[in-house]
Order: sequence, then C-alpha cells, then structure tokens
Amino acid sequence: MSIIIKSFGKYVPEKVLTNDDLSKTLDTNDAWIRERTGMVERRIAADDELASDMACKAGLDAIEKAGLQKEDIDCLIIATCSGDQPSPSTACIAQNKMGLNGIIAFDILGMCSGFLYSLQVAESLVKTDVYKNILIIGVEKISQILDWTDRSTCILFGDGAGAAIVGKGDDGHELIGTYGGSDGKYSDLLEVRGRDSNHNSAVVQMKGKDLFKHAVRNLVQASKKVLEQEGFSEDEIDWIVPHQANMRILQTTAKKFDVPMEKVFINLEKYGNTSAASIPLALEEGGEKFKKGDLILCPAFGGGLTWAATLIRW
Repeated sequence: MSIIIKSFGKYVPEKVLTNDDLSKTLDTNDAWIRERTGMVERRIAADDELASDMACKAGLDAIEKAGLQKEDIDCLIIATCSGDQPSPSTACIAQNKMGLNGIIAFDILGMCSGFLYSLQVAESLVKTDVYKNILIIGVEKISQILDWTDRSTCILFGDGAGAAIVGKGDDGHELIGTYGGSDGKYSDLLEVRGRDSNHNSAVVQMKGKDLFKHAVRNLVQASKKVLEQEGFSEDEIDWIVPHQANMRILQTTAKKFDVPMEKVFINLEKYGNTSAASIPLALEEGGEKFKKGDLILCPAFGGGLTWAATLIRW
C-alpha cells in the first residue's frame, strides 16, 4: 500500500476584511493592493476565536470526509506560528477540544513551510508503522500578531485552517515525497519578535524586497530537488499548488517551470496569505479541478528561512 492523503478539511472565519476596508485606516486602496499582491479580501478570526478552535473545525471536517472515527486518529501534528499561547502546544489544546484523548500531539514551527514539514514527518511515521492515521492541521490566527498600522504586512495576511489525514491505503491521493531545507542566516527577513503569553508586542516584521528574491529562488530549488529525488521531470507537472504568498511570486515561479497560470491553483484573492494553512486550504478547494492521476507540485517558503516542496499524485 502507498502512503496517501485520505482526506482534506478546512475552516475559515466568517469575518471578511476587504481591501476597501483596509483603505479606511491605511494609506492604500483596492487597486494598489490588487496590483502588488493579487489579494482582494481575507478572513479574520473573532477576538474570542482561537487558533485551536479553527484547528478543531478543520480537523473534524477532515475526519468526517475520510469516513473515520475520532478513535482512528493516533497522532496529531499542528503547523502554526500564531498558536494560542507559547505553552502548552496548540496541538495539545486542540487535541482536548476535539476529543482525541491520549494520542501524541505536537506543534511544528516552520512558518509558511510548516504544513509541508508536517507532511514529511507524517510520511516517515506512517511508512515505519509507528502510526496509522495522522491528522495534520495548518492553522493561523495571524491577525493577532500583525501591526495593523504597517501597510507592508497587514494587507497580506489572513486567518484560517486546513487539515489532512495521512495513512496507508490504495484509495486516496498518493504522497510521493517531500524535500525541505532552511537557512537561519536570513532569519531577519521575516520574523515575529517580542511574543509573550498575552501576545503583547508580538508583530510580524518583514523585509519584503529581499524576501522576494530568496522566495523565488528557494521555491524553484525545492521544486527541482523533489522532482529529481522522486524521478520526475518538470514537463510531467500537471498542477502547481503553491503557498499563497502573493501573485507576483506565484507568477514568477510558474514562469520558471513554463507552467501556464491556468495550471497554478490560486485562492489568495479570497484568503490572503494564511501561512501554514495556505497549502491545505488550496488543496481542499482545488480538488474540484484536479483529475485522478494528476501530478501536483506543492512548493512553499517561509520565515527561518524555510522552504519545502511536496509531490502528490491525485
């Protein structure tokens, strides 16, 4: 049997924050944001809606869609950079809320690459028969760590959660492999400083121009590495489902692989950059477009710097 993704799940908050809404408090407008990012709106969690709450909703959605029971899940991994509090982990808090009693639960902090890092860990744990059904959730309440007066960052991000269940089987989306890397000497390009238990002074800081150059290079490098690692060529790619960072990065990456933009799945116009939730949200929504047997490339990069790319056979 293959290592497969048995199902996906999703949750996004009800509140919609549009570009026009942002223009009421910032020196910006809808056209300026669209031109530079491709984003039109993003979802923002309610003040009393925690990352663990969103993770629960996406996770339970994935369990239901897989036709499993809670008792079938034997490991929980949550990828987040904006969890409920520094300790305990958001995974432990969400485990209790979902009623996944007694199973191992832990967080992975890979920023926007976190979901793909989690897939790689899950693949190894399932392959070696340590666990049978691993629930992975990428979730962010990144609105709580934004400076809402900083036009360079607050227009980009949104809240939400995406989930996947990894296990062995013949009927699912084959998890072919993942390649990942990091380089800490560029840690100052995208970071969150000053976090405490009340989230005081915790804000996203970004050096956008420098980050763009590294983002494209690392997305391409990780993609080429995973294709080589798994024995595929670039012309075998049917779809690219990238981390939804901004439209310019997506367009540049697609051009590097000579893939038309209609074969790049994009939903950032609705959700903005949801960090670790970005790729699972896109895979869950893109399922209506993908055909059985399609080879899907999922590249991501994030603060750290981190990067990763995963290949999935739909």
